[in-house]
Amino acid sequence: MPTQDEVLGYFDTLSNWGRWGDDDELGTLNHITDEVRLAAARAVRHGRSVSCGWDVAVPEEMERSTTTCPCTNVCAS
Repeated sequence: MPTQDEVLGYFDTLSNWGRWGDDDELGTLNHITDEVRLAAARAVRHGRSVSCGWDVAVPEEMERSTTTCPCTNVCAS
């Protein structure tokens, strides 16, 4: 099980920021194609829903918001 610091580090090490060019607005969602959705639908066996959510404590210096990325203020300047 990764530590909380390791999980927070994933935001940097696993980021796809800029991977599809400066004008891209989808980011990682570019991976979700019609073919991927079809393959996922074919993999369903039981119809059971499982949450992948995990509460992660955010460092105090980061603004908590449900509508903006914590880096918005930095990236916009």
